[in-house]
Amino acid sequence: MPTESLRAGLSAATLLLGLWSSTACSAGLTPAVGASEIKSDGSESVHHDASPKHAARPVPPDVVARSALPFRTLDASTGELLAPAEFFDTLAERDAICVAEQHDNPHHHFAQLYVIQEVAQRAATTGRELGLGLEMFQTPFQGQLDDYSAGKIDQDELLEKSEYLERWGYPFAFYAPQIDHVVQRGGALVALNAPREQVKRVARDGFQALSPREERLLGGYDLHDEAHRAQFDELMKDHPHDAGSIDQLYAAQVLWDESMAQAASEWLGERQPARQLVILAGAAHCHDSAIPSRLERRLKADVVSVKPVVLQSADAPTEELLGHLEGYDYGFFMSPEP
Repeated sequence: MPTESLRAGLSAATLLLGLWSSTACSAGLTPAVGASEIKSDGSESVHHDASPKHAARPVPPDVVARSALPFRTLDASTGELLAPAEFFDTLAERDAICVAEQHDNPHHHFAQLYVIQEVAQRAATTGRELGLGLEMFQTPFQGQLDDYSAGKIDQDELLEKSEYLERWGYPFAFYAPQIDHVVQRGGALVALNAPREQVKRVARDGFQALSPREERLLGGYDLHDEAHRAQFDELMKDHPHDAGSIDQLYAAQVLWDESMAQAASEWLGERQPARQLVILAGAAHCHDSAIPSRLERRLKADVVSVKPVVLQSADAPTEELLGHLEGYDYGFFMSPEP
């Protein structure tokens, strides 16, 4: 797996290990965990604290706008570079678009914003109802997102009432432009993620920790997707954990993906056929074996994934670009001006 993919998935591994650590401490198990942070020179440092509050750090309010870079787009199925208009026209025809991110990479959030702006413009022309699905908000807080969309609460109230800093923690400036653009366009905000309390139970005891009602509301789950498990094992191989915990950690990863696919399918299913959902989630969750395939299993829908990648050179050959896109449909490749 390319280095960019490993770095993009590091946050997911950190969160999983943080969840497992918090449930395992009572048993005397204390695995080392590392929370990643991208420094100003683009390199990565690691801190040994995985609680969400430590992921938050001051960033400029306009950090996403400041992170704009020239880009080119590529269709992974054909290996062809696409003109921007062709790329966005293609996305506009899909029912759901999962735009991946490394949570603390502002360039990835710029890519998400650009996709949202272009898709929203086309949705307004075609009359599609636009929604923005957010891994960053857990499903019990859908009401708070609805209130924010309706102008009933402001940003500070949204963050407080959704427990954003405790449950997610990455600077909200990474997401504010995407969210506000959809709201200004009259679109919906959709909380996708499973409740943290539920994920912690599954990370400790597997799916048997779910009640019959919770399992029913999940809409099914698949623990036997070989591509999904292979990606997970690659993600976790360099992260210390107790040997007996890996299957439970994988169950938690599956719970995340199935929960987000279920919430997305419910929103889309209630609004057929003229609707479109842009999903913002970590790179591991936007892999075709994760949210996209699990969403398609629930609902006859056309779902694609877009992976933002930052390159040092604008002249990277197509073969190198394709090396970043295994398991993704399109690449959004950014690089500084030559």
